[in-house]
Amino acid sequence: MSELTSRQWRFYNYLKEQAILNQNRWVGKEEIHFALLGDYELNTSSKSHDICSTMNNDMMAINQSEVIEKLIILKNNEFKIATEQEAREYIEKHKKQIENHAKRINKLVYKLRKNGQYKLLSNDNVPMDQSQGREYVEAFIERDN
Repeated sequence: MSELTSRQWRFYNYLKEQAILNQNRWVGKEEIHFALLGDYELNTSSKSHDICSTMNNDMMAINQSEVIEKLIILKNNEFKIATEQEAREYIEKHKKQIENHAKRINKLVYKLRKNGQYKLLSNDNVPMDQSQGREYVEAFIERDN
């Protein structure tokens, strides 16, 4: 794992200072931008889905760092250092998201494997055609040339 950058350390230290003052306070991206002037640029375009994705990336780098044992959480474009309960809830939320993604992926794999639809070669490494195996419903749309 790589070392944290000086900007990431400033980001973490600012959040830590705010947590010491009030552990329940959420710190907005605009506040961090002004407090750490020059470290982050805000994208205020109406077409932007996030005003500062760099902060999100820094949060992820800090959370993955083995040097810092605290967990930073993000909600509604605001950050805070998580309490133990918040950290457990945050981890549980992400576990559920992973489980939901896994269920969707498993369903997609099932559909591809159904009746051998994804197979181009038989188990004997011979190209398959429609005369081999069971009749199946075509899962892929192909353009006739």
